[in-house]
Amino acid sequence: LSDFYGFCSRILSSSEADANSGIFTVPSLSWPDFLLFTEACKFGLDFSGAGELIQLVHFHPSYTRSSVEPVDSLHYGHLPPTSWLNPMAAHLGQPPVDQSLASYQDYQRRSPFPMINVLRGDQLAKATVGTRVQSLDV
Repeated sequence: LSDFYGFCSRILSSSEADANSGIFTVPSLSWPDFLLFTEACKFGLDFSGAGELIQLVHFHPSYTRSSVEPVDSLHYGHLPPTSWLNPMAAHLGQPPVDQSLASYQDYQRRSPFPMINVLRGDQLAKATVGTRVQSLDV
């Protein structure tokens, strides 16, 4: 964890032009251990007051959307839960989604090895300007 916090500190102590994001790799962590590690990283950032300054985006070879909290509602940066696919299709006037395709949502955050994209908070805010989430009855 100290390497991770040092990495974040280097990003924050650099000018935005020099470092506005970086990739922190943790190649030896299993998916369950990676989830615990990323929770510890986020907790430490929040505890130190840097939670608003740094945002994290996680990638792992075994990523599964169903293990990301909240499981049955939106979580920024993740595809909607599988249970939302057919209501979304209906809302858009499309036929029901073949549920065998639902597993493809797990590939959105898969990568060759575990890593965390560390972003300055303002970079994420710029990327999401105007983003709106539609409420659906599911």
